[in-house]
Amino acid sequence: MSTITQDVVELRGLDLELKSMRKRMRLLSQQKNRCEARILEYLEVNEQPGLKFEGITIIAKPKQRRRYENKKNKRSRGEAVLEQMGVADSGSLLDEVMEAMRGSPVSKPSLTIY
Repeated sequence: MSTITQDVVELRGLDLELKSMRKRMRLLSQQKNRCEARILEYLEVNEQPGLKFEGITIIAKPKQRRRYENKKNKRSRGEAVLEQMGVADSGSLLDEVMEAMRGSPVSKPSLTIY
């Protein structure tokens, strides 16, 4: 086989392996979340702040997380803030700010596999 055919075969194998690993990671994450939920439930039921087991200390404490907000809501909230601050054309200013945050596009060669 020529080197290009070997590279194509290797690329296909790597794609399949990555797909398999992503699936495995998703399953492991779900399993971890279920396990954490069971431990949190145990701590709540027994009214304990945490526990120690074989050198591992687990403490339950509240954690601030921000929920994902869709693009439409983000945009409307951003426009509202700008309007509150007295910006006349909040929509176009928000567009410019969001575009600046994205950064400049860089062209990079890539392959599409069918």
